[in-house]
Amino acid sequence: MVFDVVLFLNVVCASVIIGTGSTILVIIFLAHRTADPVLVAHAAASAVQAAVALVVPAAFLQFLTGMALTLQAGQGQFGTWMVAAMLLNALVGAVCLVNVVLQVWMRNVAALARDTGGGLPRIYRRAYRIWVVFGVPGLGGAVAILGILATGIAL
Repeated sequence: MVFDVVLFLNVVCASVIIGTGSTILVIIFLAHRTADPVLVAHAAASAVQAAVALVVPAAFLQFLTGMALTLQAGQGQFGTWMVAAMLLNALVGAVCLVNVVLQVWMRNVAALARDTGGGLPRIYRRAYRIWVVFGVPGLGGAVAILGILATGIAL
């Protein structure tokens, strides 16, 4: 019973990360394509709110429930599955945090450009590229975690 509840929470967390993360990715991508500082600042502000309210807590809870699942499944602290799952969970969590920091920074740069009437500076575009480089593997990792859970914990 406890195992099922923890598994359910882990799947919900992965789903929240995938759903919210992919939505944030699309919103930022569409706003970025316009190169309009007003739209980018607004989209980035919404992305930060969603990430802080949903993605960051889900990533933290997923790590904890993932650890509990491996211990409850009898894999031991240093079993192959435990190490792989915890590395994947740590990667997803780290990427989530880096991307939230980048989203805050992109929001602030876009808001400054909006308030001064200028275009998005080169440094914003660089931060956007870094954000994409981190975001795609982060979502891929969350999908992989969900795949592991769907196919069974004992790998």
